[in-house]
Amino acid sequence: MFNELAMKLSLYHSPWCPFCVRVVSVLKHLDLDIELRDTANKQHFMALREGGGKTQVPCLKIETDKGIKWMYESSDIIHYLKSLS
Repeated sequence: MFNELAMKLSLYHSPWCPFCVRVVSVLKHLDLDIELRDTANKQHFMALREGGGKTQVPCLKIETDKGIKWMYESSDIIHYLKSLS
């Protein structure tokens, strides 16, 4: 499992998006502790738009001591999450 002190993960999602539902399902199956940020919340929506540069969901925000990465494609996110477990 990933080192929580060195990395913080947040998943921006919308409950109506089938790609988001797929990622959240995998996340629960892997039992990873990742903050879920519903973009129906205006603060989360704005953070996604300002930080990642677009409002596409799902989006995994990966924060490390080397910086922040925004990952958008559900298949890429799932592959990345599986590599952590």
